[in-house]
Amino acid sequence: MRTSVTKHLLSFIVKIILLSFFFLILIHPGLSIHFAADGLILWYQTVVPTLLPCMILSSLLVQTNAAKGLISFLHPIIGRLLGTSPNGTYCFLIGLLCGYPMGAKTCADMLRSQKISLKEGTYLMAFIHFPSPMFVIGYIASSHLVLFSPLPILAAVYLPLIPMVFLAKRTFRPQTSCFSPNAQEPAPINLTPALMDEIIASCSSIMIKIGIFIMLFTMLAKFILNAPIPSGDTPFSILFTGIFCGLLEMTTGIGLAAQTELPILIKGCLICFFAAFGGLSVAMQTQSVLSGSGLSIKPYFLWQFLHGLFSIPFFLLFYTVTPH
Repeated sequence: MRTSVTKHLLSFIVKIILLSFFFLILIHPGLSIHFAADGLILWYQTVVPTLLPCMILSSLLVQTNAAKGLISFLHPIIGRLLGTSPNGTYCFLIGLLCGYPMGAKTCADMLRSQKISLKEGTYLMAFIHFPSPMFVIGYIASSHLVLFSPLPILAAVYLPLIPMVFLAKRTFRPQTSCFSPNAQEPAPINLTPALMDEIIASCSSIMIKIGIFIMLFTMLAKFILNAPIPSGDTPFSILFTGIFCGLLEMTTGIGLAAQTELPILIKGCLICFFAAFGGLSVAMQTQSVLSGSGLSIKPYFLWQFLHGLFSIPFFLLFYTVTPH
């Protein structure tokens, strides 16, 4: 009964937000165009050049089994620490190096190709979601949270992997022997023009979906930022608005937090939390790449929220021990 009431309440809230968003677009068409353009500029200037090449190459590596050499080299160490199969190790590496939502996409691709099991895919989904190092160093450390060293930011975003893996192991009880699909692994597919066209079409479709999500969530966050809120200039209201926008779309939240006059420790904690959590926009992007794989998006929110929480003490610790 309580679950049913909660679902109806959430459904009602979502409908109210959608109706409000729709009327804001109708009432403020000029602002709507400007905010939509901001989201699309972010998409094609930052997300497309960062993600699309990695997405295409990763799909090619999975389909042709060309990543086997890399996996053989790194798996004995990483696989032992994580408790993953060789292909699971590859999913983790792609998620770590390429950023949202590449870990989830590679995991879904491996699952569809029967190269990992659903059990392993579910386990991996707990800790393979990261912003890319290029985004952390280039966008956050260099442009928004300029410190003497990017080490506190890097530590805050990536070292939470340690407690996350510990918790995931306690939750899922992984055994590498259980992480091999029952079916025999399919033979690798030869690289042909038809395969290349198929992969490019699939990746382009995903990139368009990602662009639409970024545009919509950027518009919503900017409308909230420009809303005539009573006492909108007080530190508390600025902090509340920034947190809400960061939970919707991380780049907007990061930019807003960086522009505030908050103490550097609070500013840094907020920025690292937004980067590690990813925001609702990234969650929708992740959902789009999981389609048809059997993986659920529901546990994603809990694990990413934990990732964001763990980022805060790591930032505080490494900010304290590094030169300012």
